[in-house]
Amino acid sequence: MSLRQPAIPSPDDGAQPPDGGLDAVWQAVVEGAAAAVFVKDREGRYRWVNRQLELLTGRPRQALIGRRDDEVFAPAVAARLRAHDHQVWATGLPHRVDEPLPLDAVVRQYRLERFLLRDAGGRPCALCGIAMDVSDLLAARTDADETARALAERDQELQASQRRLESALAAGGMGVWELVPGTDELKGFGPTFDRLGLGSPGRAVRRGEQFRSFVHPADRPQLEATVARALLDRTDFSLDYRVRTPDGVTRWLSTRAGFVAGADGAPDRFIGVNFDITERKAVEQALQDTDSRRNEFLAMLAHELRNPLAPIHNAVRLLERAGERPELLGLATQMIKRQSAHLARLVDDLLEVSRVTQGRIELRKENLLVATAVLSAAETVRPLVREQRQTLALDVPTDIDLVADPARVVQVLANLLNNAAKYTPEGGEIHVAARTVDAGRHVEIEVRDNGIGLDAELLPRVFDLFAQGEATLDRARGGLGIGLSLVKSLVELHGGTVRAASAGLGHGTTFTVCLPREDRRAERRAPSGAPVAVAMPRPSPTTMLVADDNRDAAESLAMLLEADGHRVRLAFDGEQALAEARAFGPRVLLLDLGMPRLDGFAVARALRADEAMREVVLIAMSGYGQRSDRQRSRDAGFDAHLLKPADLAEVYATITRVQAGRAGADG
Repeated sequence: MSLRQPAIPSPDDGAQPPDGGLDAVWQAVVEGAAAAVFVKDREGRYRWVNRQLELLTGRPRQALIGRRDDEVFAPAVAARLRAHDHQVWATGLPHRVDEPLPLDAVVRQYRLERFLLRDAGGRPCALCGIAMDVSDLLAARTDADETARALAERDQELQASQRRLESALAAGGMGVWELVPGTDELKGFGPTFDRLGLGSPGRAVRRGEQFRSFVHPADRPQLEATVARALLDRTDFSLDYRVRTPDGVTRWLSTRAGFVAGADGAPDRFIGVNFDITERKAVEQALQDTDSRRNEFLAMLAHELRNPLAPIHNAVRLLERAGERPELLGLATQMIKRQSAHLARLVDDLLEVSRVTQGRIELRKENLLVATAVLSAAETVRPLVREQRQTLALDVPTDIDLVADPARVVQVLANLLNNAAKYTPEGGEIHVAARTVDAGRHVEIEVRDNGIGLDAELLPRVFDLFAQGEATLDRARGGLGIGLSLVKSLVELHGGTVRAASAGLGHGTTFTVCLPREDRRAERRAPSGAPVAVAMPRPSPTTMLVADDNRDAAESLAMLLEADGHRVRLAFDGEQALAEARAFGPRVLLLDLGMPRLDGFAVARALRADEAMREVVLIAMSGYGQRSDRQRSRDAGFDAHLLKPADLAEVYATITRVQAGRAGADG
């Protein structure tokens, strides 16, 4: 049996073609279809409809046959339907569209399909249409699309959250983890696990034993005991411990964990975080080391300051007996001179390292013969070398020069030589050698001794501030542990380096200073020569005022000045100094800055404001010698600024220089 295209009833055939006009099977299929089926003629009149169109429009077939859309539907809907029909008649092609149809005050979505029916000659004779309610299908599809879209958005949010978490973990050097004690399953990710090769984006489950195998053997028992105790007590725990990464690096982790019980109260799991605290531990250790070195330094400082005080005290007692035994006078005088010089060096070292660490050192570079600097430094250490019956050998060519600050280079070499002499036993040997390296671009100066040497533990930090080797009662060489730190700082200010080498205790030490020569000047200046001893200049006897709230310092300086023929008066505070100066009219005033009632700055300003006192030579005497202190004294009107304790020769040289300068200006 075949399905044939039905005969299209004419407009005059009545409300519905007789059933005999359709094949019985075709009619059964169309009538039973879930979609509305209709046939229209060229004028748009319904010629045939099935039952579903009756249900769709709410009209019986007899009320539909022969009518147009504008007689069945609302005007707006009818206009759209006519437009769809026109397109099919005009093109001869099938047409499909989804159209909302407001029927019985309810808008439903219909899928409308139209195509032409043709007669036996192939000519279009009618339009067949199918209207299927797809509202539920579209709604389901929309719901599915919305669900898929919501799931996609949720997935994007989860991925973004994961990225934020991973970024936060990376920034904080952290790892998050979950441990199930019953199965020893460990799930963790983050940098602290990545470094151990245990991290993975998928958070793969790892065995707890695998993680514990990376824990430092010395810390593993404590970690296991801590976890076991927390599990037994059902409590949280925290612990700091070390791990060794696969590449052999030891790092510190800090673990914080919370206990989570199961529904039955039985132990379930721990959830926690790991923090990489390696840098923090390093800082803590450095602070502990610094604190330890500081305490050692303070103890050494007290020891070093007491050492010269004892012989000075004894020398004073000897001076008290000098009337009975005149030979004691010279002995006591030399003893006080040596020990006071030692005290001055200790204070100078402290001030110098303070200036270096604060960046207050200014280099005054000039052309310098290395041999000259070595000889000057050797002269400063020769008394100690002679006392120790040591041999000091120099192997320094006389034609090696560089541009540097002569005073600072001598200071560096003197510190190294003094260090070598102190830590080389009696009869030992000290060698100094110099050479050019790197095709003449650098100068190396080597100070080598066969003394006690350096152990491997001290060698890496020998240039640290306050670092010293172990001092024992039978081998105390003195010093504050700042000399080598000062050497390193001064060498680096010149753009150079210094290194230490030793084969170990008992095998001597070698220090090598390397200084650059690239900045040698094309126009050579005469190299600095060796220091020349000259007679101490002494100003002609004159009138002087010494003002200092330290009576011993003021009176002792006054006695020295009077011994050279000067007339001297004393003042012990600022107001007394101002009154004495105006009454006595001295030519020179040696003025302490830190006096009570009126400080030295105020006294100087008052004197400079007095017409009668403007020509007095004002010299500041102070324990403060920073650049700012010297600038303050200049601003107050002082002619010079000397650091305590000032040697008498330095005082006389300063007075002579100021007086000569004024005489030159007057000429």
